[in-house]
Amino acid sequence: MGKRQDILKLIEGKNDNFIMDYSNKIFDNLKDLNGKEEKNSLYAVIIVFLYLILYNSTIESFDIGPITIKDISVISKILPLVFMYVIFNLKTISSHKKDVLFTIKTLSEIMFNQKSMNEKFKEFGNNFVTRTYLPYTFSNSISKITSEKPHIIESFIGFPLILPVIFVGAVPYAITFLMLIDLYNNNLNDILGYACFGLTIWAFLLMIFYTVLDIFKSNSENDIL
Repeated sequence: MGKRQDILKLIEGKNDNFIMDYSNKIFDNLKDLNGKEEKNSLYAVIIVFLYLILYNSTIESFDIGPITIKDISVISKILPLVFMYVIFNLKTISSHKKDVLFTIKTLSEIMFNQKSMNEKFKEFGNNFVTRTYLPYTFSNSISKITSEKPHIIESFIGFPLILPVIFVGAVPYAITFLMLIDLYNNNLNDILGYACFGLTIWAFLLMIFYTVLDIFKSNSENDIL
């Protein structure tokens, strides 16, 4: 049984109050996920900037409140693992958010008497009613400029502009790879360095496995109509 069938079975025979209450809970969950996604995205950016500053810095020690860190390389060793944790967390949030968005789209189709969604259940291309119902996020605003049948002029102008956004998804992998190279070349000189290097590689491979598994799982659920 696919995701759509699960939702329809849940609300089958239920009154409008049940459907509205369920929709509100899902909506609140989406807002919570949006907040977590924004925070983790900000953490990822801060970590990258901090890493770049430390990479080009000659500072040997600094103070964080009452704590004095005399060996700055400790932070350089830990940052790749922390960055990997944040990115992995973003992946799991994004995966859960897709399911929540799918549920909201299905419920909005029923509550607002909309046309049934395409069987492939595209993540982007929300219709006007669904877009206005969803809380604002950057990804939802991007969906506003996409359409199922774009005009040839829209495709000609829009594709080069949106193309860089596609490469953003590869940036965390590239940054992690560069961090690992730097850690291997410059900071693999004690137990902490070896531990962070090994754990970062393990987390990186685990994230790739999770991503691939999530894609197969999502496709499998969407194919069952």
